[in-house]
Amino acid sequence: MLDLLPAHLYLVGELPLGEFEQWVYVTPELEGEWGELLYFELLSLDYRQKGAGHDVCKLLKSVVGGPDIELWRLRRYLSAIVEQGPRRCTALATMYDEYCGGYYFLDNLALAYGVRAWECQQGSLPEDTCHACAEVGAVDEARRALEWLNEGDIVLVGQADELDRVRFEDRRPAPEKLPRT
Repeated sequence: MLDLLPAHLYLVGELPLGEFEQWVYVTPELEGEWGELLYFELLSLDYRQKGAGHDVCKLLKSVVGGPDIELWRLRRYLSAIVEQGPRRCTALATMYDEYCGGYYFLDNLALAYGVRAWECQQGSLPEDTCHACAEVGAVDEARRALEWLNEGDIVLVGQADELDRVRFEDRRPAPEKLPRT
């Protein structure tokens, strides 16, 4: 099976356009995966042209986008928090942004830990008070959110709202929806 990770990483802003371009050139299997027309559009695109990044996103979203990429992206951030790796603080701060952007099921994680991580990244809190990224509770909340996504308690339904966010259905039992912090 073809590894499409570079396409996902590009769509979520974690892979530079130049690296995506090089991946397209060295991956002829994309023609079989995405079809001849899309593959040749990607090959013939002038990646140095202004707006090329937007063009690539538009082309990719026809085959990779929607709820699948959003789900993959959310899981990636939540996993970074659980794994306590080098991207943990950035992922935690991102949870606050995601909550503000409409993913309200992230309320406990975002408001109890993400806000402080975000404030630390902005430099508005003294360095010695930035402990949100090291708190066990953040890991527990990230695990809960991953479980909801994996078990189908939170389902991304694929229709974008007015903010271009994928809408979701919250199927959690009522007690799971209550604020915990």
